[in-house]
Amino acid sequence: GGLVIGVFVISLLGLKNKNLKSFLQVFVLVLVVGVAWEVFEYIYDIAAISDYWQDTTIDLVLDMTGAILACFYASVQMPKSSPES
Repeated sequence: GGLVIGVFVISLLGLKNKNLKSFLQVFVLVLVVGVAWEVFEYIYDIAAISDYWQDTTIDLVLDMTGAILACFYASVQMPKSSPES
């Protein structure tokens, strides 16, 4: 989930530079989508399992890992940003 959302966010925002600001934008947006999904699951009782909080924690960790991997992949594809960016 996080990797796909991360790549989508990168393409949606049209990020062209690899810098900390770009990484944080992608990371935060992926985390927001992940948290929104977990709230949706909780409200509509989609994840009706006994250890819901463990499942939620694992999902959010995997979302964050996917965001990091998406940023890493994008950084390989992007030119290095100039200091004024």
